Amino acid sequence: AVAVAIAALQLHRQQRQIGRSRLALARASGAAREARLSWREARDATRPLQLVTALREGTHAEEVSVVDPSGKLLMSWAEGLLRLSDDHGALVLTPPPSKLSLLTTRHCISLAELSGLRYAEDLPEALRLHAAQSAKKWATRRCLRLSTLSREYVVRFSSDSAALLWLEGLQALLHAAGLLLKPIRPAALLWLRARTRLSEASREQGLARGRLLAKVIRESAAPSAAPSAAPSFQFGTSGAAAPSAASPASAAFAATAPAPAAA
Repeated sequence: AVAVAIAALQLHRQQRQIGRSRLALARASGAAREARLSWREARDATRPLQLVTALREGTHAEEVSVVDPSGKLLMSWAEGLLRLSDDHGALVLTPPPSKLSLLTTRHCISLAELSGLRYAEDLPEALRLHAAQSAKKWATRRCLRLSTLSREYVVRFSSDSAALLWLEGLQALLHAAGLLLKPIRPAALLWLRARTRLSEASREQGLARGRLLAKVIRESAAPSAAPSAAPSFQFGTSGAAAPSAASPASAAFAATAPAPAAA
């Protein structure tokens, strides 16, 4: 009987110790969660400033092409610079100096004049023909399409990270100016880039995306999900914006700003 009583007392002490350990673990988990949320809030608060700073410094563009509304290629140049103006109201595209003159013609695109901002979409027909004739490889995940009422600028960056940086930064500026209702979240942009990479790899290897994805899964033994077509969005200064003219297999969605109040 004494031995049973001692064993029961020891078991009770062990259970109390386990309970205290669980309580301490729950408190530590709660504190860690609060620290993560605080870090994310601080990161999100400083992210717009970091984006604007990066856009003002400018980014090297491997090639810039200008297309009119009918799809005709107006001009194209290599080794340009894309940057945000000092007043944050326009984008400045600077071609390299001409061989005949040291002067360069800058193209300024007002943010208020932008009617479309596209990423990871098929290139215009004229630009695809131009790329095929010049034997250049245009990866859509490295291209950003800036549309106005009179023309469209297709900027090809040296990396898809640079294209995503500009897409995220322009979204933040347009959202702050009331020209974009709901920006795409950064996580969705990264997932969009992954789907675009898969689509490009499937075309290069001549495999369906499902078969290529299964091949990658078998090789890496990492779980993934079947990709879908890349979405696009448009925005406007007033009213509802029409969905972009994406390919039939792509999904489109619109992000619009409310109409301005009457004077």
